[in-house]
Amino acid sequence: MSEAIEAVGRMIRGYANKGQADKSYIGAIAELLMRYPKSVALACADPFHGVVTQTKFMPTPSDIIGFCERKAAPMHEESAREDRRADQLAAREDWQNEVIPESLKEKSRAWLDRTDPAAKQLTGLNSAEHAARQDAGLAKIQEANRRVFEAECKRDGIDPARGVSPSLLKTLQHDTKTAAE
Repeated sequence: MSEAIEAVGRMIRGYANKGQADKSYIGAIAELLMRYPKSVALACADPFHGVVTQTKFMPTPSDIIGFCERKAAPMHEESAREDRRADQLAAREDWQNEVIPESLKEKSRAWLDRTDPAAKQLTGLNSAEHAARQDAGLAKIQEANRRVFEAECKRDGIDPARGVSPSLLKTLQHDTKTAAE
């Protein structure tokens, strides 16, 4: 309280009518300042940058509350931000440690495999159609691989009927040379 009274004294010493400030005014203002963090209260009482720069006459409680609230706002915002971060980290921790029931895992697998009736209905495919689509895709990949293989064999002058990849032959020849050296 004594620090707050001293701060009020510094705050009002520049006013011509400071002598009219009785003990109840000084006590009330000191009590107001004590409701805020010390840094905010001292900033308010600063004779060069505080509330006195915003008032012609001795500051009223309303002037002081307004000044202190504006100064404390960033602190409150930072505190709220820290609280939100802590809540988010706790929620993430809870989510990561959540045990997923086997029944939910099975339902997920069924959905992805399209064995789930709703998944089948959405895709519009039955098992036979799905298998046929997969087989057609596999056939395209195999045909593309055969063409690449034949092109490599033709480029290196190897008969594709031998079934040996030109790349494999080169690797084997290189390994043989390296082992001989």
